[in-house]
Amino acid sequence: MVTIRGRLFVAATDEDDGADINADRRIDLAFVLNVICSAVIIACMTNFIAFFTETNITEGTWGYPKTVGHSFGAADGYDYTGSLEAFLYNYKLGRRTMEVDLILTTDDRLVLKHDWDTPEQFGISEDNPPDEETFLNTKILGKYTPLSFSGLCELMVEYPDIWIITDTKSVESEEIKKQFAVMLDTVHRLGCEEILDRLIIQVYHEEMYQIVNDIYRFDNYIFTMYWRFDSDDWLETTKEVCRFCVNNGIETITIGTNRISPEMEAVAERYGRKVYIHTVNDLQKAEQYFQMGVTGIYTDIITDEDLRQSKTGDIK
Repeated sequence: MVTIRGRLFVAATDEDDGADINADRRIDLAFVLNVICSAVIIACMTNFIAFFTETNITEGTWGYPKTVGHSFGAADGYDYTGSLEAFLYNYKLGRRTMEVDLILTTDDRLVLKHDWDTPEQFGISEDNPPDEETFLNTKILGKYTPLSFSGLCELMVEYPDIWIITDTKSVESEEIKKQFAVMLDTVHRLGCEEILDRLIIQVYHEEMYQIVNDIYRFDNYIFTMYWRFDSDDWLETTKEVCRFCVNNGIETITIGTNRISPEMEAVAERYGRKVYIHTVNDLQKAEQYFQMGVTGIYTDIITDEDLRQSKTGDIK
């Protein structure tokens, strides 16, 4: 340590710098301390601003919107189409999170369809399920363009700001394994692995989560409870599901409008879980659910902009 003109330095001397010269390197401690303090202040201010900014969402992280487009959302008043037209229309409305129904064809390809009877496709039914080619070549309701999971992957590449919630419906172990094997095989075949980060997987029971997670560790899951209400004690069932979600890092649960109650919302809140409910198409009822404390709704027609413009002023 040396003091020069009232300032404190650390002096380090090299005995030989290779040219028979003794080099005296002095480090100004006051300067170093000023640099460190400035860095700390900048870091604190950055964190402070980020904490109080509405857009404090890490890039690539799902932002929990108020509305989820149910089967993309309705098109021309028709729901459940899962069609290209429904996607494009709802994207133009501003939707960025959409739920899709997925089902296997007879040749083990995933396509966007609620069930083979809904909505109508000529010649296709539960008694006469199609292969992928037949499905894609048969217009929905005679006019809408069907989509395969391959087509959905291509849309997710083309529109990198969309998030897709899967509704694969099956609760049987072997069917679950087949569906997700096909899903991952399709993604790998198309070389679009980056979209996996924007898939939000709905699981219907604890075993399904374990099966899917063993196949691929997705970043985002939702525990959808309609298969889990196997007793009349709905509150206890909700507690069990919430405990499972806490232990496995699942942030969100989904409950039907026929089951949701202030008591169930309170249980989820106690466990720190977000709640979405399905399906809500009445704006006044949607407002009531938000006042109850739910995070969001699955809907065919309501948008986040509708909620912002709602007359209550309670929904931000």
